[in-house]
Amino acid sequence: MPLTLFSFMQPGAINDALIRDGLLPWTAHPQVQATLLRPLTALTHQLDHLLWPDSPLLQHAHSLVWWALAALSVGLLYRRTLGVGLAAGLAALLYAVDDSHAMPIAWIANRNALLCIALGVASVLAHLRWREQRGAGWLIGSLGLALLGLLAGEAALGALAYIVAWELTDPERRLVRLVPHTALVVAWRAVYSTLGYGAKHSGLYVDPANNPGEFALALAERGPILMLAQALGLPVDLWLLMPRALQLGLTAAGLVTIALLAWLFGPLLRSDRRARWLGLGMLGALAPLCAAFPMDRLLVFSGIGFFGLLALQIEREQTKTALALLVLCGPFSALAMPARTLGAPAILRAVMTDPIERMPIGPQAADQTWLFVNGMEFSTFYVTLMPQVEGRQGPEAIGLLAPMFRDVTLTGVDEHTLDIHVDQGWLLATGERIARDATPFEVGETIDRPGFQARVDEVTADGRPLDVRFTFDRPLDDPEHVWMCWLDGLVSPCSPPSPGETLTLAATLPSI
Repeated sequence: MPLTLFSFMQPGAINDALIRDGLLPWTAHPQVQATLLRPLTALTHQLDHLLWPDSPLLQHAHSLVWWALAALSVGLLYRRTLGVGLAAGLAALLYAVDDSHAMPIAWIANRNALLCIALGVASVLAHLRWREQRGAGWLIGSLGLALLGLLAGEAALGALAYIVAWELTDPERRLVRLVPHTALVVAWRAVYSTLGYGAKHSGLYVDPANNPGEFALALAERGPILMLAQALGLPVDLWLLMPRALQLGLTAAGLVTIALLAWLFGPLLRSDRRARWLGLGMLGALAPLCAAFPMDRLLVFSGIGFFGLLALQIEREQTKTALALLVLCGPFSALAMPARTLGAPAILRAVMTDPIERMPIGPQAADQTWLFVNGMEFSTFYVTLMPQVEGRQGPEAIGLLAPMFRDVTLTGVDEHTLDIHVDQGWLLATGERIARDATPFEVGETIDRPGFQARVDEVTADGRPLDVRFTFDRPLDDPEHVWMCWLDGLVSPCSPPSPGETLTLAATLPSI
């Protein structure tokens, strides 16, 4: 369990089970993989289920303990690097009330971020003490804490970015001091890859080691978006559902934001080594997170640098721009933090739990296949899995046929066959691409799934399916087929068209 809890997709037994249950869509790449090595975080979840398996309240309390340790470690880092005074106190306060931390605090499954902060920042503090005292114990402690952070989650690389930044901004620039931590990261990544962890053939997750070129493109596109979210508090969690033009617009806005921040903090960066350390650490902490798609909850390490810079700017020169950012990051964020923390369960419930009330759950579901004519991988999977989590009877299997983000036209061919046309094709929206990269389909290609076969009859210019024929083992109107459609943002029972008839479903998004 500690080694597999965060293994979501992997060729072999895991993907075979997902295919058997219908949880891996027919569009998935045969070798798709998304496996993360987080054994320390997994052990904390096992501890929850050992000590208080039926108490979500105590599991949340466990996460809050890690958040308290994380906030304390960040405060100590500011005190150590900025000194006792306005800058350190203000930076610690801004970090503590930052509403982008709401999801890691509120969502138990995101506890890994809290462990990464607490352990990673403690590693930075130990490194600084080693620099001062030259004691081998502090170096060993820093390396040990860094390793624990990496075993909690990949985000802990953000802490090591601040160690690298400290040495690069040191006037002496004795980069030999980076050798121990560099060796640690290289060894960790070697073990990570040797054990088979990483991401492959996913359109959302990019592994820097497996696909450096693709990661460079992701860095160029997603990095400015994360910086935009960090500086202006702009929620970017809906990036996954945005049209491509709007996504690129956010990247452009992020580049403008970076230019404005460079203008605002420029004099400070030139004159203060601490500011250069914070700025370089912030950028370094954001870089590895571009391997995932933009989300507010990724900003746990970049905030250390940004709020430190803002606090130093306020302490040095209270410009109107800096004061405006202070208001945005202070009172506004402080008000949003409890609302977003308490509201997170409602959002997750809307996606995962509420649609279940409209599903045909009951003993009869054990022999049924739920066929979603249109849908989204995340919402469809959660709707299907949640009954099992709640101890209720879910279906034997599911099938997700087409996306929900564009118009879908169904034509009945015979009692076993449907032709489906998707406006502009499958896999256009980013939210559809968790299980497939840009690998093209070919006309005539067939994909077998339990209960049906999909044959690609027409593709777009870039190789995405446009028209697909679905042939089912049982008649379309077989009682064991339960047809579901997303209409007006809600999942509802529906019926496939009869032979010779056509049905069009309008594009929709989940109602939250």
